[in-house]
Amino acid sequence: MDCYPRYSPEGSSISFTSDASADDKWEVYVMDTSGHNIRRVTYSPNQVTAINADWKPTLNPGIFGWQWSKSGGIQMTVNPNPAKEVATVTCIIHRPGKFALYITDTSGKTRKLRDENFRFTGIHTIQVSLSGLASGHYLISLTGRSGEQAASYILKN
Repeated sequence: MDCYPRYSPEGSSISFTSDASADDKWEVYVMDTSGHNIRRVTYSPNQVTAINADWKPTLNPGIFGWQWSKSGGIQMTVNPNPAKEVATVTCIIHRPGKFALYITDTSGKTRKLRDENFRFTGIHTIQVSLSGLASGHYLISLTGRSGEQAASYILKN
């Protein structure tokens, strides 16, 4: 039995949990999105099983990476970072629905940038104008009606 599928941040791989190992324990596997190139990535000791794995963000120095929602409904990143006038929010939506995009400055002032209705799962991009914002650090967040939320920091030059 295979369960708990999770897309990788860039959308090229899927991790999942399966009891297909020779010792019939639950282990984590990774495959490409076509269902090929399956490889086992955990080797749990006796009496221990691995279940419900999830991807972790990879951060480069000075660049904020993928951020996850606790409910698993959204993953997102913002590029370029730092940005001058326009930033691109790239998000992976695991459950379709209505979402709102917000930006918050360091004083805690939040303003809504726009509403988005994602009718399909998968990767979506949103162009965000930073004109009118002073140089500094900002938090960009995407919030769904079901409580999903993901956020990423951005530096405006």
